Amino acid sequence: MREYGLNDGLTPSSVENWRPASFLGWPGPDLRMVNAHLNATFDATALSKIGSFGSNGPCDYINGAYSFAQILIKTRSQKGGVRARVWGMKQNKVFTYGRHATSQALKHASHAVTKVYLDNRQVDTKLRGQIDRLGIPVAKLSEGMARSDMKSGTAHQGIIGSISIPQLVVPFEKFLETLEVKPGVAVVLLDGVQDPHNVGAIIRSSAGLGASAVIMPERGNAAITGAVLKVSSGMAFRISLVHTASAKYAALELKKKGFKIYSLAGEGARPINKEEFKEPAVFILGNEGLGVEGEIKALSDQVLAIPMDPRCESLNVAAAAAVALYAWSIKRGA
Repeated sequence: MREYGLNDGLTPSSVENWRPASFLGWPGPDLRMVNAHLNATFDATALSKIGSFGSNGPCDYINGAYSFAQILIKTRSQKGGVRARVWGMKQNKVFTYGRHATSQALKHASHAVTKVYLDNRQVDTKLRGQIDRLGIPVAKLSEGMARSDMKSGTAHQGIIGSISIPQLVVPFEKFLETLEVKPGVAVVLLDGVQDPHNVGAIIRSSAGLGASAVIMPERGNAAITGAVLKVSSGMAFRISLVHTASAKYAALELKKKGFKIYSLAGEGARPINKEEFKEPAVFILGNEGLGVEGEIKALSDQVLAIPMDPRCESLNVAAAAAVALYAWSIKRGA
């Protein structure tokens, strides 16, 4: 469960409708008041989606911090619009379905595979031998499919892998220790990309076009889920996935190391095909509806635009990522 401490960075002025930061400043918990506020703010349907800690309601106080089962916060962006941010339950595992995705996990991220569920009638001996050599625990697929958190309409082809997210994802500080800072290196930084399918597609394009990592701030972006892994087509196991506290923090730290910061926006001052990409690059991709947040965009060295036919205003964020990374890839060796 994700916990929010006293220094979590929320301010009452940044929150519309209700202010969780006001809870965080209290010297001690008063769960009745917190949950009464939540009950007054959300209707019964919304509260049923938020979930509950049982008798305590949607909120509880754990190890000195208020924790919420799942809260949807609306914050105002500098464009004047409203950006929805989902803060909530922190998943520790996801599942890969099918031979290709699971074999990619076994080959490139075996340290993150905690168990494999098999139907021996469908899995070939080569794949089973790979699992045995790695010493990964195996269970019958029928047993695994009985678990409610593994139910999916995805075709599993007789094999499902259980993936530990803490083992798959690299903390930002650790990632920086080994990151090469030189021309021809690029990383992708997400700023509010909330559709899991977009995140998965961005991961796939990033790996396919040579980026070193996809950096995903813990707040405001889609979490790593089975859908993300599926859409990435196994590429989530072949590129560094990095968690950081915030997009602003990551951008500032990368800038200190010598990276040039690029934001993608329709109103960008420079067409992307005109940029030479002579320095190590960070590509910031913004929210599907609102784009890159104003404060983050202000940190950029350059705001790039993808030239478009007059018939079309803009591209989906995942498509824009692929175009931008292709434009970078063809010039990075020049």
